[in-house]
Amino acid sequence: MLFILFSWVIINRHYQENEMAFLFITSQLMNIKTVFYFMVFLYLPAKKTAKAEG
Repeated sequence: MLFILFSWVIINRHYQENEMAFLFITSQLMNIKTVFYFMVFLYLPAKKTAKAEG
């Protein structure tokens, strides 16, 4: 979530004048597949860490 927010801030700064590019990249960020893979990417290391600690 932080990554998406950080990316949004960067994109917002760079593409403020170009709304079409901003909308396109934002829609790509909000892509369900992207979010799914990002969640898996976050979840797997957390699971491994929890196992190691537990």
